[in-house]
Amino acid sequence: MGDIVIGSTTGSHWLVDCYGCPRDRLDNAQILENILITAAERGNLSVLQSQRHQFRPQGATVLLLLRESHLSLHTWPEQQYAALDLFTCGERANPAAACQTVLDFLIPHHHNLQRIERPMIRPLSS
Repeated sequence: MGDIVIGSTTGSHWLVDCYGCPRDRLDNAQILENILITAAERGNLSVLQSQRHQFRPQGATVLLLLRESHLSLHTWPEQQYAALDLFTCGERANPAAACQTVLDFLIPHHHNLQRIERPMIRPLSS
């Protein structure tokens, strides 16, 4: 197996943990889907498909398949917690704007954001 070289960044992965969110903001999959679609628009992201699921007795999951990758939100109203995951690529994408749109809706008391640059790895030619 050849050596690997880390090339230019091809994507940005944003993980946001939201704590202390109002429960009523976390328990309607239809509204959360609309918020994620708005977030994608504000982040210059192209939605290819969306999927949502309303859990009973509570909680929701929303997933957007993006031309640039994906955006997902999972909620636990009983814990006042939401997990946002956004992976993007391309020069047009504005993941900060997309994440901020979701944060503005969820209004957490506290959030933790991790940003991971996803490098392209390729084998060296011999």
